[in-house]
Amino acid sequence: MLRSLLMKLENPRRDLLGPNVKALEFWGILLPENKPRRYMYIFLHALVFLFTFTEYVDIFFILNSDLILVLTNVKITLLATISCCKISTFLFWQKRWKDIIDYVTRADSSARVAAAAAAGRGDANIIRSYTRYSKITYLFWSLMATTNLFVIVQPILKFFCSSEYRENVRKGEEPLAQVVSSWVPFVKTTTPGT
Repeated sequence: MLRSLLMKLENPRRDLLGPNVKALEFWGILLPENKPRRYMYIFLHALVFLFTFTEYVDIFFILNSDLILVLTNVKITLLATISCCKISTFLFWQKRWKDIIDYVTRADSSARVAAAAAAGRGDANIIRSYTRYSKITYLFWSLMATTNLFVIVQPILKFFCSSEYRENVRKGEEPLAQVVSSWVPFVKTTTPGT
């Protein structure tokens, strides 16, 4: 099952960069030519940038109240800022990145053709080796998905697994755990509707 899933990420026209390009397209970092999808991805990226800005606003409002919370928020906000910068550079220089991807694909295809023509020289083994090595992308995806899952699920699990914590939140004695702290124009430390 895992093998069939991984095979869907491959692209026969891009033996080396297939999974990487698929990921960039899936997350909207490599923008599609289809205008509605393109604008949808740009809108979603803009929402992420706006959310990151609200994290800075939250830090500003809690700056003088709780140093530990400020440090925690700064840690997460700086990580989000780095991610936004990386995505921005990819979006702003989209044509250059596409040119690089196309160049690497052409160079890889030429190397594969040359290796096939010169059978027995070991070039095919080198190409197989670096192609297999480039699939480290799968490991990165696994780490990213696992990290995101734990970061998102941790506050939910804390709430549902601890009746004492739930009661303290209901009474207002303990704040509701947040996945990421950001500024919102309403009280976010209590359970809605209580």
